[in-house]
Amino acid sequence: MTHHRSLATFVIGALAAIVLAGSLALWDTPARAANQQVSISGAAFSPATLTISVGDKVTWQNNDANLTHTASSDAGVSPAFDTGGISGGATSSAVTFSQAGTFAYHCTIHPGMQATIVVQAAAAATPAVPKTGTGLAADDAGGSSLFLPLFAAGAALVAASGAFAFVAARRR
Repeated sequence: MTHHRSLATFVIGALAAIVLAGSLALWDTPARAANQQVSISGAAFSPATLTISVGDKVTWQNNDANLTHTASSDAGVSPAFDTGGISGGATSSAVTFSQAGTFAYHCTIHPGMQATIVVQAAAAATPAVPKTGTGLAADDAGGSSLFLPLFAAGAALVAASGAFAFVAARRR
């Protein structure tokens, strides 16, 4: 009989794990902004064109040991940005690009140094709520109507597994 209780506890625990994992698979997390870096070497920006997403941050690393550089937006670029002087071996403060567009920039000390940052609109932002488009019926809030029932069933199975284990332990 003890073998059957142990098996029942194992089966209920395994079912609980499967149901909880399934309910969590319906949950989505929002994308996070990335940190990008432009290298300055040989009095040139590399890459010359950097493509990023809205919300990403960019820093400039000056690898020209004896030269100070800047990364300053060209006239007419909005919103404007300017890193100020970046000494040899130093990294600039991060600049966050919060809107899509093409942002041309240059070094104010060495005007021949020019580059571009292309900021693409982020993919449709998904808030941290249950996923839709899973083929499951969706409720009025736009989330999967199965998330809460699956989560509750998983929690109930976990509780039942614990109860079986408790009863089995007391009878020994």
